Order: sequence, then structure tokens, then C-alpha cells
Amino acid sequence: MICWKIVVRCVAASGAILLASCGSQSDSGEFMTWDQANQEYQEAVASFPWALPEGVDFPSSPFHASGNMLYQRGWGAMQAYIFAECAYQRVVVDNEYTSMEAAMDALDKAERIHGSPTYQSHYSDPDGIWQGVIDKARLGDFSEFNAFFSTDCST
Repeated sequence: MICWKIVVRCVAASGAILLASCGSQSDSGEFMTWDQANQEYQEAVASFPWALPEGVDFPSSPFHASGNMLYQRGWGAMQAYIFAECAYQRVVVDNEYTSMEAAMDALDKAERIHGSPTYQSHYSDPDGIWQGVIDKARLGDFSEFNAFFSTDCST
């Protein structure tokens, strides 16, 4: 099972509701306000180690859910990495039938971002599902890759 380790906490008037992509993740991290998470994002964008695809720029701020939210440390930085990975996934999808060279180059870059220490510190895939998707795409089968793109990068 693939699991995000980042936790977002919604504080409702009647109490706290914990939102996480995996129920088994602990609630033991430090939390930040939106302003702090946005600052973390801005710092990650400013120091992002790789170029984005041509014509793509980071959004001025990360996704912001409405309501009174707290964000676990790392959430802001992860938004930059997820955006960059999705940008390269878009290049793969756009080129899989027209330029295999461009698709494979973008696949390499998406894989590099995905494998970075920042990304991996907030992502768990003990069964190697993502690597299996990448391996199939390298062999020309983009079906699962396209499904991941549609699910994870649709915004």
C-alpha cells in the first residue's frame, strides 16, 4: 500500500477531526498554521534542486483547503515536490505516443524527484508499487502510469 506520511488536521467547532491518507499513521508530528506551511512551501520552491519542464512555473502558493487547518511539518515542502513530479508526469503523458525520447527523459526526472530524500521522508511504498509503474512505463506500457497521473495530478 502507498501511503502519505503527511497529516493535515481540521479543527471543527465540535472537536478535532484528523485527516490522513493512512489511518495507521501517528499524530505525533509538529503542526503549523497555513502561513507557516506556505512559508515552508516558498522556501522549498526557492531552493528546489531541479528545473521544471519548459514553460512550467511553481504556483505562487500551495493548495489551501478552506477552514481552520493545521499542517504537519513537511506539508508545504511536499507540495513543491508533488507539483514538480506531476509537471514531469504531464510531459510523459503528453509525449508517450509522439516522442518516446521526451517521455523517457521526463520519466527519469519524475523518478528522480520521487526518489529524493525530501519526497521519500513523507511517502511510504513498502511494496514498490510506484517503481513497478515506472518499470512498466519504461517497457512501453503507460496504462498504470496514466492511471496514477489521472488520480494524483488531476488538478
